Amino acid sequence: MSIISIISGSGKTAPSAPTIGTATDVGSGRTFVSGGRADVTFTAPAYTGRSPITSYTVTSNTGGFTGTGASSPISVTGLTPGNAYTFTVTATNAIGTSSASSASNSITATTIPETPTITSATRTSNTAVSIAFTGATGGSAITAVTATSSPSVSITSSGTSSPMTATATYSQGTGYTFTITATNANGTSSSSSASGSVTPYALPTLGAFSVATDYPTATGRYVTGSSSSTSNGIMFAGTDGQTSRSDGYYWNNSSWVALGTYPSQGQVSAGRTMNTGSQQIQVVSPGEAQSKTYYISGAGGSWSTGTDVPSNAPYTPIAFVSTGSVRATLGASPFTSYYRTGTGAWTATTSAPIATDQSQSAADSGTIYSFTGSTSYTAGLTGAWTAAAAWNGYWTSGNTQNNMWTYYDGNGSGMYVWTTSGATYAGTTIPLPSGFTTWDTMRMFGSSDGKLHIATGRRGNAPNPSYPGVVTHYQATIT
Repeated sequence: MSIISIISGSGKTAPSAPTIGTATDVGSGRTFVSGGRADVTFTAPAYTGRSPITSYTVTSNTGGFTGTGASSPISVTGLTPGNAYTFTVTATNAIGTSSASSASNSITATTIPETPTITSATRTSNTAVSIAFTGATGGSAITAVTATSSPSVSITSSGTSSPMTATATYSQGTGYTFTITATNANGTSSSSSASGSVTPYALPTLGAFSVATDYPTATGRYVTGSSSSTSNGIMFAGTDGQTSRSDGYYWNNSSWVALGTYPSQGQVSAGRTMNTGSQQIQVVSPGEAQSKTYYISGAGGSWSTGTDVPSNAPYTPIAFVSTGSVRATLGASPFTSYYRTGTGAWTATTSAPIATDQSQSAADSGTIYSFTGSTSYTAGLTGAWTAAAAWNGYWTSGNTQNNMWTYYDGNGSGMYVWTTSGATYAGTTIPLPSGFTTWDTMRMFGSSDGKLHIATGRRGNAPNPSYPGVVTHYQATIT
C-alpha cells in the first residue's frame, strides 16, 4: 500500500503591518515634568498571521517613546514639550511582530507651562512692578502670566512674556514680594518661588533747600495755589501790605510770571488761591458783601468774577485739578461745605466735622486731607468725611506730583512731610532767612518740576514789622 499525502505544517506567521491612523496631542492637565502625551489611532492588519494579535506598540520617530495596548487608540507619554513627533505602529502575535506601519501625521507635544522662575522684580512706578522670569511654555502659547503679592493686594497682571507687569494700589513705603503662575491652553503652572522684596510706592525724599528766585513784590501778605503735575504754584501779594492793590504772580518752574492786579483790592490776604487745571486760578475772598470768587486762565488771561459762595465767611477752597472743580469749607463751626464744578454755581454738601481754615489740601486723586492738631479726615469733591490716620501738624500745603503733603509744625522748629498713605517722617529743617524771626507766614507749593517751594516769612524790623520786607523763595527737590 503506497503513501498518497503528507500533512503540512500549521501555516502561522507574524501579522502584516497595521494601518496608521491619526496622532493627536493631548496636553490638558499634564505637567511639564511628566511630559506630553499623544493618542495614536490605527487599523488592525488585514492578515493576522493565523494567530490572534496579542498587542500593538506605537513608537515615536524621535526619542523612541513607546506605548503598548490591545487595541486602538494607544497613548504615548513622556514626550518633550515643544518637540514635533510622528509615530508608527506594529502588531504582535504568538509567532512574532509585524513590520512598522507608515508614519503618522506630525504633532507638537504640549503640557501645562513649566513652573516659572522669577529673575527680578523692579519698580516702574507707584502702581506698577515689572517682573522678569524664565520658564518653558509647555509647547503651547502662554495666554496669561498672573502675579500675586505678599502682603496681599488686588493685582492686575498684564503681559504674556518676560517681563510682565503687576499693577495695583500699593501701600506707600511697604515692601512686597511676588510669585507668578503661567497659563496656556492646557492649564496653569504651579507658583514660582517668591521674588526679592520691592517697594513700588516708595516714601518720597526731600532734599536740601536752596534759595531760588525771590518773589517780585517786596511787601505784602501772600497766599498760594495748590499745585499738581500739570499746574504750578501761585502767589498773590498786597503791595503795601494793606488795601491799595493786590498783585498776582505764578511760578513757571524758572521764574515768576505776572498775572496782573487782582480785582478785589486788599482782600486777597484773607482769601485762598488754587490751581484747577491748565493754570486756571480760582480765588475765594471773604470780607466783602459776600465771599467773592474770581478766576483767571493763564498768564495772558484776564480776571473774571465767579458765583459768590453763599455766605460772607472765611471759606477754605480746595482744588481738584483733574476736573477743574472746587470744594470750599467754612473754617468755623458749623463747618458748612459747598462745591462747584469748574466756575459754576456752588452747591451745598456734607459739612466738615472739624475746623479746616488752616489745614486742608487735596490730592490729584480727588481726595481732600483735612488735619487739625491730632484729628484727620478725608473727603472727595462731595459727600461725607471719613476719619483717617491722626497726625500733629498745621499749615497744610504743597501738593506735588508725588502726592506728598507737607506742613509747618506751627512752632518754628522746621518742616515735616506727610504722605497720603498715612506715614509721617521728618524732612529737612528749613533755615530762616537773615532778618526773619519766624516762619508763621510761610507758604508752600509744589510744581511740575518735582520740587517743593517755600516763600515769604516775616521781618521783625522796619519798615513794617507786621509784613515781610523781603520775600525769600526756597526750593528743594523731591525724589
